[in-house]
Amino acid sequence: MRSRYLFSLPILLYLLVVGPVMAQPIAEQFYNEGTTLMSRGDVTGAETSFSRAIEYNDTYAEAYLYRGLARWYLNRFGEAMQDYNRAFELKPELMKATKNLRDIFRNLFEDYDDIIDDFTYTITVDTSEYQAYNGKELVDLVTGKADDVLEDYNRRIGKDPIDFSLYTIRGLAKYYLDDLPGAIDDCTKAIQLAPDKPWAYFIRGNAQALQQNFALAISDYDQFIHIKNDFPVGLLNRGIVHKKLGENYQAMNDFDAALKLRPDFYQAMYFKAMMFEEDGENVEAIDLLTEVIGHQPGHLGALVHRGLIYKNENNNVEALADYDKVLTLNNGLGKAYHNRADIKVLLNDLEDAMEDYNMAISINRELEKTYFNRGVLKFLMGNPQEGCEDLFESRSLGYEEAIDKADKYCR
Repeated sequence: MRSRYLFSLPILLYLLVVGPVMAQPIAEQFYNEGTTLMSRGDVTGAETSFSRAIEYNDTYAEAYLYRGLARWYLNRFGEAMQDYNRAFELKPELMKATKNLRDIFRNLFEDYDDIIDDFTYTITVDTSEYQAYNGKELVDLVTGKADDVLEDYNRRIGKDPIDFSLYTIRGLAKYYLDDLPGAIDDCTKAIQLAPDKPWAYFIRGNAQALQQNFALAISDYDQFIHIKNDFPVGLLNRGIVHKKLGENYQAMNDFDAALKLRPDFYQAMYFKAMMFEEDGENVEAIDLLTEVIGHQPGHLGALVHRGLIYKNENNNVEALADYDKVLTLNNGLGKAYHNRADIKVLLNDLEDAMEDYNMAISINRELEKTYFNRGVLKFLMGNPQEGCEDLFESRSLGYEEAIDKADKYCR
């Protein structure tokens, strides 16, 4: 936020008189810059540009719409929904540009069949307003009105304390608010009232998994899948928990079953690729990660892991391309700068490698291997004194290789 003392009186008068007239053209400039950056794959830069457009014109519906799209690609779904809602509130006809909010929520909630049916938006584009029925409470939850949601469900449960669906949905609301014990309690109540209904098992299983109660999570996923065996996310989540428990055979079976139900389910492809990578099956891992990226070009995990495998396979040009993309999508990842620097060293691009090591350390000063590698690079570039400083820092952080090298070369 700018200080109120930042501007002199003449400049303040200029802004008050001229600013409103110039605001829209400046907003359009930032908007156009944002669309250009989006087309080039620079999603983070595009978000910044759309935000600047909104600073100059806070009723710029298209800027909210496309900032929402950028935030969607950055996996910040709640903020994306806020932007979408604001865009449609300002200009309801924009709904045609993104089909409808039901599609958005199907993506957000991974197609939770029966639940999604309760959160379907009914849109009226012939007026200045849109209306949502049946699921507006959860929509409000995602878009930042959580207290109102819970207050409403508390009131409704008070009037009808034996309606299992109310406990299920309130449990889902608490889950999204990170009140995991509360979510578990509500889902347990829903299961007591209706043990043959699936969704409370699923939500409670997710909450148990996040609390590291893996055996209980598996039990809930088993019950859910027994009742509803056509929902791939249930299989995916159970597979992830099996993997955490080291039960790789069961995990792979779950990922395969999820992909049988939905062959384009890239989340299951990603975790299956991780298992291939761990087993050293690099060709299979790269094929799956490439398919994941085809479905979701901004999938950071897939890009990072494919880049690492390429690097280990000495495919340095391909590895560099993946890390360039990673850092275009998110320039705050210290380890990604470290990995890209390692690749640049192998390509003999030492100056650029040094810049990346510097960026990695500026983001995270606990990267002990980065200090070590930067120190070695400084030796290579003829600066042994600063190289030793980095080796000493790496040693102080506990990097084992630095202990030997610092004693050997930095006496």
